[in-house]
Amino acid sequence: MKVLIRDRAHMRYELQQEIRYATDSQLEGNLRAITLNISDGGLCMYIFTGLNRGQKITIERGLGNNYKIGEIRWIIQLGDDVYKAGLMFTS
Repeated sequence: MKVLIRDRAHMRYELQQEIRYATDSQLEGNLRAITLNISDGGLCMYIFTGLNRGQKITIERGLGNNYKIGEIRWIIQLGDDVYKAGLMFTS
C-alpha cells in the first residue's frame, strides 16, 4: 500500500477497492463506490449517486468486518452520475 504524504491530520494510504454503502433513505448496502485512499479519519472515493455535503452513510461491505459510519465532507460532480467525495468517519 503506497503512503500518500500530505499535510493532514492522518496519514493517507492508496486503496482502490469497491465498497458497498447505504444512506438513510437506501437502507441496504446496494450503493457502490470505489475508494481512492483511506486514513484513520476517513476516505476519498468515487461514487455513482449524488449525495449531499453533511449526509451520513454506512459502509457495509469492503472495509473489513466492521461497519463504518461517516459524513460526506465534500463532493464534486465529474460527469453524468460520477462524483468524487470525501468522507469523514464518525464511528
